[in-house]
Amino acid sequence: MSAEAGTLTVSPSDAWSSEVVFPADRLFSRGTSKDSVRWVKFSILLGPYDANIVHFQDCRKYVFHYEFAAVNLDPFMDMTYAQFNAVTLLEQNQQAILGTVILPPLVSARKTDIQEYGIQFVRQDPFTREEIAELYYRVKNSVQANPNVQAFYFPTYEQKAVAQIHEDWFASQGIPLGSTARWANGNTCYSQGWALGTVKFVTASNIDHAYQIGELTPLDILLTDGIPAELPYVAGIVSLVPSTPNSHVAILANTYTVPFVYLALAPEAQLAQDLVGQRIILSVYNDALGGCDTRMLDTEGLISDTIVSDILELKKPIPLAVSSIKDFGDVSIPTELTQPNDICYVGGKAANFGILRESIPDRSPKSLALTFDVWNAFLDHPVTQVEPVVVPPRWFCARVC
Repeated sequence: MSAEAGTLTVSPSDAWSSEVVFPADRLFSRGTSKDSVRWVKFSILLGPYDANIVHFQDCRKYVFHYEFAAVNLDPFMDMTYAQFNAVTLLEQNQQAILGTVILPPLVSARKTDIQEYGIQFVRQDPFTREEIAELYYRVKNSVQANPNVQAFYFPTYEQKAVAQIHEDWFASQGIPLGSTARWANGNTCYSQGWALGTVKFVTASNIDHAYQIGELTPLDILLTDGIPAELPYVAGIVSLVPSTPNSHVAILANTYTVPFVYLALAPEAQLAQDLVGQRIILSVYNDALGGCDTRMLDTEGLISDTIVSDILELKKPIPLAVSSIKDFGDVSIPTELTQPNDICYVGGKAANFGILRESIPDRSPKSLALTFDVWNAFLDHPVTQVEPVVVPPRWFCARVC
């Protein structure tokens, strides 16, 4: 992991930069709400590549490390997700260090009242304290910020034990420890939504085992003391320790509309523990003032199993209604004749353009809609070998100029 491990560099791209600017940079994520923390993910390649270079990725375009690396970092192009994880998330055969810079909320487009940020490193087995110190300063030196801005080390769940044991040593190296709880005024919502299920408390280290033996199921609401890098699917997630909105768990929870909350407020944390074993409705939503409206309603003895089944039916996604394309029998249709039902022949935009032609004929252009017959004919056309055209020197200019 030495900085002298190699000298190769990856191909330049607008999708990444070796430096970012605090508190606002084009590569930073927008956050999950206007008052939420933001982040920028990074990769540090190891030998034979120059490990001094921090590759900050465009987090508005690429949400995950993998989807960025597979397109923009030469050694990982065309790797599968499993192959990428095998060479980044474990010390053995590691080819890159993955991490994130966590940024405080903005109060305006480019201003924050919190003059600090956090640095995280991701791996399933722990780094040594010396490795963390080296990596911390490498990343910090790549963040352009006012000298008064403080950089913290925000250890992930897998790195927390080493950080806690060596907290004094880190302090002696000028590396303060922290978490996103520093910026929270109350509970933190990582994913909005609602769930109905039984509260099950499982320690972070035992989650996978509990899931495998059926003690924790997809219908349960998980209450836990830590958030590992990956979690199995559950109905809801309630954490007693802070996590980050950029984690895989948070991103996937948002994708599946699984409510995910950190209970920073002691009364609500105690309530969650008191509800272990009870069937509850969990509701987690951002409120208008930027807070996290969290509700845990005990339903034991109040609703029947039939009503429970009816409520859970509401969580099921609406089946997609996809209209198959159809042959029209011609290559085009005047848009004066298209209607929304013609989407199967020409697609949505062209089908609805007929409404404009009918409503505002003087302010919309006359046009033709190409049908899917053209596209299908193109796909059906055999690929033929084309003889190369050789243009003599100055021939094009002599004939045209």
